[in-house]
Amino acid sequence: MTIGYDVIVAGAGPAGSTAARICSKNGLKTLLLDQTSLPSGKLCGGAVTDQALSLLDFKIDSTLVERQCYGARVYFKGLKAEVKRQDRIAILTSREKFDYLLAQKAFEAGCAVKEGERLVSVSVEKDCAIVKTDISEYKAQIVIGADGVNSRVAKMVRGEYRSDEIGFAIQAEVAMSDEQVDAYIRDAIEIHFGFASVGYGWVFPKRSRLDVGMGGLYSEFKKPLDAFKGFLKSLGFDQNVKIRGHFLPWGGFVRKTHGERILLVGDAAGFVDPFVFEGIKYAIASGKIAAECAEDAFEAGDFSERMLAGYRKK
Repeated sequence: MTIGYDVIVAGAGPAGSTAARICSKNGLKTLLLDQTSLPSGKLCGGAVTDQALSLLDFKIDSTLVERQCYGARVYFKGLKAEVKRQDRIAILTSREKFDYLLAQKAFEAGCAVKEGERLVSVSVEKDCAIVKTDISEYKAQIVIGADGVNSRVAKMVRGEYRSDEIGFAIQAEVAMSDEQVDAYIRDAIEIHFGFASVGYGWVFPKRSRLDVGMGGLYSEFKKPLDAFKGFLKSLGFDQNVKIRGHFLPWGGFVRKTHGERILLVGDAAGFVDPFVFEGIKYAIASGKIAAECAEDAFEAGDFSERMLAGYRKK
């Protein structure tokens, strides 16, 4: 049996959960789908800027704030610049916990949540869109693709990212006491240029650990594992740590982000800052705008590509 909704959101990251929450608050029957069992955050440094937080209509629980960022140390070819501010720039948090909070907020707004269901296909029919997972089948008037850099929903709108349109990031957690973290950096972040072509390395303080990573343009990022181990060694950190990597879209390209009954948000749309790699702010912003455009479409009773073009303008 095919279960019907007004809106189906594929992907429970910041973009998807934000879109689902606002659609539900606006009275639209909404389903939020995710292929993993929640909580399950993506690989990320976990720096959420205050600009990103300002886009939310609720406060972040203080328990999620592991550290606060008031400045940065930046290194390049032996040179160092350090900046401190009175105002907070960002919080440092666990993406797993942050993403789970946003998904919970969507649920509290009345959104149905299905986790552990892998999206298999999306098809657009005359009077609805059909979403098939490995477990069930659903239909809706609008599908919002928030399913990341390898988005299946995006294939309904445009082709896959080229190698020069994506980045690759690699990271690890370096365990140490809170006192050691304080002594190393405390309430700032550290950025290192020169280790990755068209990219940088970072050190973010967390609770009882440092998050150390490196990212760059995939087509230019040669031997990322060797480069990352060299980065760890240069900082005096243990190289015998669990290292993980992931792809992300490279921002700044003009891409198609909507189609017939389809809207793309966050990484699926390619909304990432091409210099600092920030994606969370753009994920939340695009999720909000997609929800607004979905509401406009329902008010007009029009889910065509032409109607949804208002998303691009906004």
